[in-house]
Amino acid sequence: MSSLNKIMLIGNLGKDPEIKELPTGKLFAKLSLATNEKYKGETKTTWHSIVVWDEKKAELLEQYTKKGSKLYVEGSLESRKYTDKEGIERYAYEVVVGAFNGAIRLLDPKGDDAPDERTATTRKPPAATARPAPARSATRIRSRSVDEAFNRELDDEVPF
Repeated sequence: MSSLNKIMLIGNLGKDPEIKELPTGKLFAKLSLATNEKYKGETKTTWHSIVVWDEKKAELLEQYTKKGSKLYVEGSLESRKYTDKEGIERYAYEVVVGAFNGAIRLLDPKGDDAPDERTATTRKPPAATARPAPARSATRIRSRSVDEAFNRELDDEVPF
């Protein structure tokens, strides 16, 4: 039997994305995302550590997000062991968004300075399952369908 490690979150950035560079020159991003639950008039906030290993997604986050930006994040939950300053072994849990197994969508209302394509995802559906692009409303949000982007790419390469 297979297993599944997938997490989907919608929340707000707690601070501006931290963009770092590996010794190889490749960029990655670290985020702090807050999700809220309301229960009996009280709000419970949970903070999630996010690591984005896709350079294109990291660049998009650096350019178009800031503290308070609303995001959809899809990735996998990973743990890592480390030793703290007192020599005690601890575990950290992070949502990891990789180059091939995750997605980030910017959910803030589209601004005048925003480019047309606002989805930072690397997963593309097979051509057989692609759907036509949905109609857009006047109150468009930044996020666009992966299928729509895929269909647009497909239309450019069809020879007939």
